[in-house]
Amino acid sequence: MDEGLGMEVMARLNSFLRSTRSRIGRRLAQIVAIAAESLPAAGA
Repeated sequence: MDEGLGMEVMARLNSFLRSTRSRIGRRLAQIVAIAAESLPAAGA
């Protein structure tokens, strides 16, 4: 396997993972914010 190709695949994989992780992190932050807002309403 060509080493340059391996590096390219890894770089592409890393950028894909980073974008996915940030998207999941943003969704998670939204859920946490909603849950935090609903806590007082639930009387917790």
